[in-house]
Amino acid sequence: MYLEPKILWILFITLVSNFGYAVIAPFLPIEYLKKGISDMLISFVFAMYSAAVILWSPYVSNSLIYMASKRTIIGVSMFSMGVCFALFGLADMIQNNDILIACVLANRFFQGMCSATM
Repeated sequence: MYLEPKILWILFITLVSNFGYAVIAPFLPIEYLKKGISDMLISFVFAMYSAAVILWSPYVSNSLIYMASKRTIIGVSMFSMGVCFALFGLADMIQNNDILIACVLANRFFQGMCSATM
Protein backbone atom coordinates (compact mmCIF):
# COMPACT_ATOMS: atom_id res chain seq x y z
CA MET A 1 0.00 0.00 0.00
CA TYR A 2 1.42 3.34 -1.10
CA LEU A 3 0.52 6.58 0.66
CA GLU A 4 0.78 9.82 -1.23
CA PRO A 5 3.16 12.44 0.20
CA LYS A 6 0.18 14.71 0.90
CA ILE A 7 -1.39 12.07 3.12
CA LEU A 8 1.89 11.49 4.95
CA TRP A 9 2.24 15.24 5.50
CA ILE A 10 -1.28 15.46 6.93
CA LEU A 11 -0.60 12.50 9.21
CA PHE A 12 2.62 14.13 10.44
CA ILE A 13 0.87 17.44 11.14
CA THR A 14 -1.86 15.64 13.06
CA LEU A 15 0.73 13.73 15.08
CA VAL A 16 2.59 16.92 16.03
CA SER A 17 -0.65 18.70 16.86
CA ASN A 18 -1.95 15.92 19.08
CA PHE A 19 1.42 15.46 20.75
CA GLY A 20 1.52 19.13 21.63
CA TYR A 21 -1.97 18.93 23.03
CA ALA A 22 -1.31 15.88 25.19
CA VAL A 23 2.24 16.48 26.38
CA ILE A 24 1.12 18.83 29.17
CA ALA A 25 -1.34 16.38 30.70
CA PRO A 26 0.99 14.70 33.22
CA PHE A 27 2.70 17.90 34.39
CA LEU A 28 0.21 20.75 34.35
CA PRO A 29 -2.10 19.66 37.19
CA ILE A 30 0.81 19.12 39.57
CA GLU A 31 2.37 22.50 38.81
CA TYR A 32 -0.88 24.43 39.01
CA LEU A 33 -1.96 22.73 42.23
CA LYS A 34 1.35 23.87 43.74
CA LYS A 35 0.38 27.42 42.77
CA GLY A 36 -3.00 27.04 44.46
CA ILE A 37 -5.11 26.88 41.30
CA SER A 38 -8.28 24.81 41.69
CA ASP A 39 -8.99 21.55 39.91
CA MET A 40 -11.94 23.14 38.12
CA LEU A 41 -9.77 25.82 36.51
CA ILE A 42 -7.19 23.24 35.51
CA SER A 43 -9.90 21.22 33.79
CA PHE A 44 -11.06 24.39 31.99
CA VAL A 45 -7.53 24.78 30.65
CA PHE A 46 -7.71 21.29 29.15
CA ALA A 47 -11.26 21.74 27.87
CA MET A 48 -10.55 25.11 26.23
CA TYR A 49 -8.50 23.49 23.47
CA SER A 50 -11.29 21.08 22.54
CA ALA A 51 -13.93 23.80 22.74
CA ALA A 52 -11.93 25.95 20.34
CA VAL A 53 -11.56 23.07 17.88
CA ILE A 54 -15.31 22.41 18.00
CA LEU A 55 -16.26 26.07 17.64
CA TRP A 56 -13.67 27.01 15.02
CA SER A 57 -13.88 23.96 12.71
CA PRO A 58 -17.21 24.86 11.03
CA TYR A 59 -15.99 28.37 10.24
CA VAL A 60 -12.72 27.10 8.79
CA SER A 61 -14.36 24.39 6.71
CA ASN A 62 -16.73 26.92 5.14
CA SER A 63 -14.17 29.64 4.50
CA LEU A 64 -11.09 27.66 3.41
CA ILE A 65 -12.44 27.50 -0.11
CA TYR A 66 -12.24 31.27 -0.45
CA MET A 67 -8.94 31.91 1.33
CA ALA A 68 -5.29 31.72 0.34
CA SER A 69 -3.58 28.52 -0.67
CA LYS A 70 -3.99 25.59 1.68
CA ARG A 71 -0.22 25.25 2.05
CA THR A 72 0.02 28.82 3.31
CA ILE A 73 -2.82 28.31 5.77
CA ILE A 74 -1.32 25.08 7.11
CA GLY A 75 2.11 26.69 7.39
CA VAL A 76 0.80 29.72 9.25
CA SER A 77 -1.26 27.46 11.52
CA MET A 78 1.75 25.28 12.33
CA PHE A 79 3.89 28.35 13.07
CA SER A 80 1.14 29.87 15.23
CA MET A 81 0.74 26.63 17.12
CA GLY A 82 4.48 26.61 17.78
CA VAL A 83 4.22 30.13 19.15
CA CYS A 84 1.37 28.97 21.38
CA PHE A 85 3.51 26.13 22.71
CA ALA A 86 6.32 28.58 23.51
CA LEU A 87 3.94 31.03 25.20
CA PHE A 88 2.42 28.21 27.21
CA GLY A 89 5.88 27.32 28.45
CA LEU A 90 6.57 30.94 29.40
CA ALA A 91 3.27 31.31 31.25
CA ASP A 92 4.89 29.88 34.36
CA MET A 93 6.64 33.24 34.83
CA ILE A 94 3.33 34.96 35.59
CA GLN A 95 3.01 35.36 39.34
CA ASN A 96 -0.64 36.43 39.65
CA ASN A 97 -2.89 33.35 39.39
CA ASP A 98 -5.85 35.24 37.90
CA ILE A 99 -3.73 36.68 35.11
CA LEU A 100 -2.06 33.31 34.63
CA ILE A 101 -5.37 31.49 34.13
CA ALA A 102 -6.69 34.20 31.78
CA CYS A 103 -3.55 34.07 29.64
CA VAL A 104 -3.43 30.28 29.58
CA LEU A 105 -7.12 29.98 28.67
CA ALA A 106 -6.73 32.50 25.83
CA ASN A 107 -3.58 30.74 24.66
CA ARG A 108 -5.23 27.31 24.68
CA PHE A 109 -8.23 28.68 22.78
CA PHE A 110 -5.95 30.13 20.12
CA GLN A 111 -4.01 26.87 20.02
CA GLY A 112 -7.27 25.01 19.41
CA MET A 113 -8.12 27.44 16.61
CA CYS A 114 -4.75 26.76 15.00
CA SER A 115 -5.27 23.03 15.30
CA ALA A 116 -8.71 23.25 13.72
CA THR A 117 -7.30 25.31 10.87
CA MET A 118 -4.70 22.65 10.11
